[in-house]
Amino acid sequence: MLFIRFLSKKEIYKFQNLIKKNWKKQISILKSPDLYDVRRRFWLKEDHIYTKNKKLILFYYNYHNKKTTTILGLFINSKLGAVLGLMNNKNWDNKLGDDIYVTLLLKSNLAKDAIFKFFKYIFENLKPNFLCCTGFNKIPSKFYEQLGKIGFFEHYYIFNAQTKKRISTHLIEKKVIKKINLAKLEMKIEKKIKVFPNTNFYPKKTKKYFTNKYLNNPYYDYFLMSFYNNKKIKFFFICRNICIGKTKISRIVDFYGKITFKDNILGLVKKYLYENQLEYIDFLCSGFDQNLLINLGFNKKEKKQIIPNYFEPFIKKNINVNLCIMINKYKKNKTVIFKGDGDQDRINIIK
Repeated sequence: MLFIRFLSKKEIYKFQNLIKKNWKKQISILKSPDLYDVRRRFWLKEDHIYTKNKKLILFYYNYHNKKTTTILGLFINSKLGAVLGLMNNKNWDNKLGDDIYVTLLLKSNLAKDAIFKFFKYIFENLKPNFLCCTGFNKIPSKFYEQLGKIGFFEHYYIFNAQTKKRISTHLIEKKVIKKINLAKLEMKIEKKIKVFPNTNFYPKKTKKYFTNKYLNNPYYDYFLMSFYNNKKIKFFFICRNICIGKTKISRIVDFYGKITFKDNILGLVKKYLYENQLEYIDFLCSGFDQNLLINLGFNKKEKKQIIPNYFEPFIKKNINVNLCIMINKYKKNKTVIFKGDGDQDRINIIK
């Protein structure tokens, strides 16, 4: 007998046991040396972090400590044969809609066609407003491309040329040019959301969502880079700083608010980079108007330039992160996805 349901909180040990038995087997068949070689060696050496930390699983798949998690299980004769992690934005705020990011897919040898069965269940039973997967390998790619178009995140940055020890290569420092008719913005580094801005992008998020997922995160020290005009909040970035040896950088992982062509943050951000001796600030996103971001002060990364994407373990290479939107009931030209959506900014090594 075969059936699919969400795992209960008490069944997390079954999830962990399935990973222990099958994770390294699944990783061993990846044969892409450029993209996965370093990470593959790490994964084959180390057990998956979910096998070591139950609290981490609960944070991402059962934040409100309900009876059931958001991990789908495929059971064969009452035995767990496969799992599919679903990171729902409702995990951090129950008032949000069903906007779901597919994360971990793992199966035993007994669970044939598990991916097809999982997605059939999602489409027929869950019927989310939004369904997307980011940062997946070649194993599910052929299936995903039947459900949606596979693309890649775009990569943007602001560079601080005053730093000497660098992990990037060939980045260009943009000069601050005074322009007329620009909004007078003020930047603040904050740990709490005082006033929540409006936005014209989807999926919608809330103050509670950002607070629970990022600002109350027990594993990473996130902060707000908030921008005000006439003391009114316009937009903010969710950021975290990373130290690699003697080099420090900053990464934007999420965003909320409204940006216009009258906004430019280059001078404000460069001052922050100088004062904190940060090499650069960067972010991955999909759906933003490129001209809007360049006007805001960012450069778009070029092929010859290197900005690392992976830090646990650290890989000094350009690694393009893919994504596939399978369901989107929102305005497609207003849908924006960041690296923080889903599990692409989830911790891999707990020190």
